[in-house]
Amino acid sequence: MTRESIKAYWTEKGNTPRWQLFGVYLFVVAAFAIGLLQISSVANRADTNSNNTSKLADDTARLARENSKLATQIQQQRTTSIFDGCNDQNDRHDTAVKVTLRLLGHPPVPPDRKLTDEQLRAQRKALLEWMQALVPKRDCQNVLQEATTP
Repeated sequence: MTRESIKAYWTEKGNTPRWQLFGVYLFVVAAFAIGLLQISSVANRADTNSNNTSKLADDTARLARENSKLATQIQQQRTTSIFDGCNDQNDRHDTAVKVTLRLLGHPPVPPDRKLTDEQLRAQRKALLEWMQALVPKRDCQNVLQEATTP
């Protein structure tokens, strides 16, 4: 029997030969196996991406915590710096006033010209106001609050 006669025989009978069914079944099973392998590959990639995303989220959270700590430290240093600067200015003010008052106790007045008590008080008041203008005494708590309030 030739190939043509076998084909004609089965065509007349209306049945499909077993070897053709086996070929179709083999093709279906192979396609199913390939599909499962592709699904497995996609699932592995998704799992890897999920792990990478989880690691990225953990790293981001860690960096956020570190940045928060750094911001707090910077704010504390800023507060300390403002308060110390204010206290230093107040110390300079107090020292300048003490020196000025000590010098005003012995004013360098030429011997031919004497100042009255009222003139001395006015001179002292003017010098103290000038000192306050140059190096003002400040309330450090208010300065700190104004500087740190947004």
